[in-house]
Amino acid sequence: MQRLPEEIGELTQLKVLDLSKCSTLKIIPPNNISRLTQLEELYMPDEFCKWQGVDGERSNGSVGELEHLSQLTALQIYIPDAKLVPKGLPFQKLQRYTIVIGHRGWGIGYDTSRKLVLRYDDANISVEDGIIKQLKEIEELQLIGNQGVKNVLYELNRDGFPKLKHFDVIDNPENLGSTKVCKIEEHLLFLHCQTLFTTSTNSSD
Repeated sequence: MQRLPEEIGELTQLKVLDLSKCSTLKIIPPNNISRLTQLEELYMPDEFCKWQGVDGERSNGSVGELEHLSQLTALQIYIPDAKLVPKGLPFQKLQRYTIVIGHRGWGIGYDTSRKLVLRYDDANISVEDGIIKQLKEIEELQLIGNQGVKNVLYELNRDGFPKLKHFDVIDNPENLGSTKVCKIEEHLLFLHCQTLFTTSTNSSD
């Protein structure tokens, strides 16, 4: 199936929409998902990468449509660009999720029910108001990219993520082994953290 039938949007009492096996899906009619206001579980295939922004005329679905899914408790979604994620999405209500932003694939496999993979290559996501801040019950966090990770560490240190089990920082040139950052890491409120994995693109580290 390459195009989601528009009739799906008429199923306004639908609770679960599982498209995870629809690897050839390319088109979701605009404003189709937003009509499923009773939806509790949404599972998208990681192959679907055609999300569009919320502004202007659209020929495909928008991540912003999730704003209308106030009953959503489970989500699996791949979003190719962080700029497609509007502020204010109700992610804090999610109980189970795999959210991958800017990085193809579901990432390293741990046995967790709440996972975020985020390519953090620019400053277009605010840690104060952004998606990480909402997911206080997160169990697995993977940050990939070349800037902003130290800011995330400061934020995590301030508020703590008590359910975090796996924290991976990948392909980051910032010297996370520096004295200043190490002092933060010593006091991070990761009470249940089982693995802390970091790699750096800086060959001098």
